[in-house]
Amino acid sequence: MRTEVYLVRHGTTKYNAERRYYGREDEPLNETGRLQAEYLARRLSGTGIDAVYSSPLSRAVDTIRPYAEEQGLVLRLDERLIERDGGRMSLTLIRDMYAVVPPDEMERLRINPALFTYGGAEPAETVYARVGRALREICARHSGGRICISSHAFSLRMLLAFAFGLPPRRFMAALPNASLSLIVEEDGAFRQEYIGDDSFLPESLRQNVDPGYVFARPDESDYTRKG
Repeated sequence: MRTEVYLVRHGTTKYNAERRYYGREDEPLNETGRLQAEYLARRLSGTGIDAVYSSPLSRAVDTIRPYAEEQGLVLRLDERLIERDGGRMSLTLIRDMYAVVPPDEMERLRINPALFTYGGAEPAETVYARVGRALREICARHSGGRICISSHAFSLRMLLAFAFGLPPRRFMAALPNASLSLIVEEDGAFRQEYIGDDSFLPESLRQNVDPGYVFARPDESDYTRKG
């Protein structure tokens, strides 16, 4: 039986624009994020989604809400889909982290955020386990249907790693704000149709790099290095 799972990363927030490491802080969408949500609703129109789930954080809820309301679907919140807890570094500007975080830890963050645990950041393995349980339960509940899940960059990467049977430190795909991914479950196994697609957005609303996994050093003018 074929079950389709559409995965949405929330739209842009002020903290994304400011390049903050902000974890579970409940920052709402900014104007760009709200416009992205409208385009996402148009993109999803006609897909025949049966059920919509979201992280409880407002940026994830409000990204998928326009689509859910347009289609008359109940928007179900699941705490397990929440973003990684950033610990003491939450709300820190990424450029300022270099003055606080030991160099070896900051390099781990640049290379692969799943390796980063400084300041009490939630371990990748914990995120992997909780989003994996959520995915399995949601798919079982809607077996043979089409599901949409709205969540966050790190949590979605852990969900995708779980789906593909990879360890949590092996899946760091780019997931721009408001991007859409589609995975399909058949006979208990998942495969990808596409990952991190934002081609439905106007160029002015696209985020060309993903600050969830690209961290510039203070001497770099932009997010120019990918791990």
